[in-house]
Amino acid sequence: IFRGWELTDRTKFVMAAIGTVLAGMFAEFLISMRRWEVWKRPSKPAGSRLRRMLWPDWRTAAVLVLYAATRSMGYWVMLISMMYSVEMFMALIAGLTIGHAVFNLDAAPGEDATPCCQAGSAAKPSRNPARSVRSAVEMRDRGESGNTVVLKVEGMTCGACETTVSNAVSARPEVVSVSSCSHVKGEVEVVLSSHVPEHTGAENVRQAVEQVGFVATVVPATAKSSLV
Repeated sequence: IFRGWELTDRTKFVMAAIGTVLAGMFAEFLISMRRWEVWKRPSKPAGSRLRRMLWPDWRTAAVLVLYAATRSMGYWVMLISMMYSVEMFMALIAGLTIGHAVFNLDAAPGEDATPCCQAGSAAKPSRNPARSVRSAVEMRDRGESGNTVVLKVEGMTCGACETTVSNAVSARPEVVSVSSCSHVKGEVEVVLSSHVPEHTGAENVRQAVEQVGFVATVVPATAKSSLV
């Protein structure tokens, strides 16, 4: 890929293999730092999103730098894997495996060093699907299903993203069911329990979506009809 970086002797080849192992380990370290940042992030950051983008404080700046570093390392790992060298590929896998064992062994599966779906599985696994369906039906039959809330979600690009968002939302106790979740439309629709005020439930759902790395906005009731 890089013409000036030719491995013309054994020493260069060995050094490149060691560097590849370290690159894999560093990629897993960055992922662990992003997980730690999400875990330490306040549920409701101060200031509007626009203000934090234009005049970021130290926390927002650190998050953006960490995001850029993780993305860059992800693409760098992809370039190494495209060198068509069995030795370099094995060194990369060894580095990722060692890094995962050191930094992410106890983390939930679903997140890796590739650029797609970095939000991964920061959320706790959802409740048993069959039990969730039965609970939703039972609550509906008892008249406990309340308002339907629609949220616009930025950042979903594939089915894995939909699963991540659905799991995060369905894990909330005030959610009766997830009516739909589409990365094409960029939205998720949920039914809340009638025992929870709509604005409180909607805010809790929004925070659940953002805790797994996406940007969510509650669609106002006046705008829902225009979406139908």
